[in-house]
Amino acid sequence: MGAKNTNNNKNFFELLINTNPDLICRYSLNKEIEFINDTIFTMTGIKPESFINKSIYDFGYPADFMNAFEKGFDDCVNSKTIIKIIVCPEVGPLANQYFDIQFVPILNETNAYPNIIGVFSVSRNITEQKKLELLQAQQIEELNILSQRIISKANKLQNFAYIVSHNLRTPANGLLALTNMFENVDTREEELQIISMLNTSSKSLCETIEDLSETVKINQNINIKIEELFFTNIVNHIKDSLASLLLESGTSIIADFTKCPKVQYHKVYLESILHNLITNAIKYRDKQRKPMIGLKTTIEKDGKIKLSCSDNGLGINLAANSEKIFGLHKTFHGNKDARGVGLFITKTQIEAMGGRIEVESEVGVGTTFHIYFNQEHLDKNTVNDI
Repeated sequence: MGAKNTNNNKNFFELLINTNPDLICRYSLNKEIEFINDTIFTMTGIKPESFINKSIYDFGYPADFMNAFEKGFDDCVNSKTIIKIIVCPEVGPLANQYFDIQFVPILNETNAYPNIIGVFSVSRNITEQKKLELLQAQQIEELNILSQRIISKANKLQNFAYIVSHNLRTPANGLLALTNMFENVDTREEELQIISMLNTSSKSLCETIEDLSETVKINQNINIKIEELFFTNIVNHIKDSLASLLLESGTSIIADFTKCPKVQYHKVYLESILHNLITNAIKYRDKQRKPMIGLKTTIEKDGKIKLSCSDNGLGINLAANSEKIFGLHKTFHGNKDARGVGLFITKTQIEAMGGRIEVESEVGVGTTFHIYFNQEHLDKNTVNDI
């Protein structure tokens, strides 16, 4: 009767183990499979007996999986406690599935000091749960990116509203004042003088409106072509277009694009950005020394491409001008031809493409602009709008 009950209990235990949805294995201390339940057949279509007496090393699992398995197994043996790991083998009968594995020590309780004689592993397939977690993480990341874009757009709109208000108020007030003066002129000479002033102010207002319109066009241009561009080709094209200016000023351009020869970008913007930086370097050169412009690309730790444009020109007092260096109609050297538009447009173009621009400068030494290209931000056909 006792033997029958024992057999019944054994059969019940085996039934319980084999119908368990979790994959249950018993390993020897040298990591050979001594038992595996029928769940392996459900998972892989391979019969359990095909795994018996095989080592975990026989299945060709990659190094990262084996390192995690070995550590969990060995920690269980050494500590005689349950150890948990999460793995996703890339090859083998359980490839590309996530498993929560618990290693359970099997102890010989007959001795006064129990010793470990094997290890049970209970592997639960958590692939669907993990996929859901990864999907949620991706959605959270997308929401974070979206929120950052909304904040960025709000800041841009606020800044643009300030620029419009600031840059239109002065010429508009000037026109109003000149109109009031015109109504009270006494002589034809005064009348002609005010008409001339009105004409000058009107031209200035039109230029400001055109500059602001260009900014709006850049930020609204969301269907521009992104293509692979080689920096050397772009710079050579600019050098050809500025040949007479480079010759007249005696400016030398030294380029080093070996670290990163190309970029995915909008060709018109890249040409405009480099054209503005190079012409600025020539315009604000130090007449006491031969003008030199250096162009260099590097790859940052975060994977972003950095383009640096350095010159040995007059330099800028950043302590006094750092907040307005990229502002519209901001100039620093009293150059009569300067309109303070180039750097403003350059910054707008770079930010519209998801990048950023930084500046280092010292008066009497020169200036370096650093442009950071955010390649991950770019879709093949679209960029940020305002």
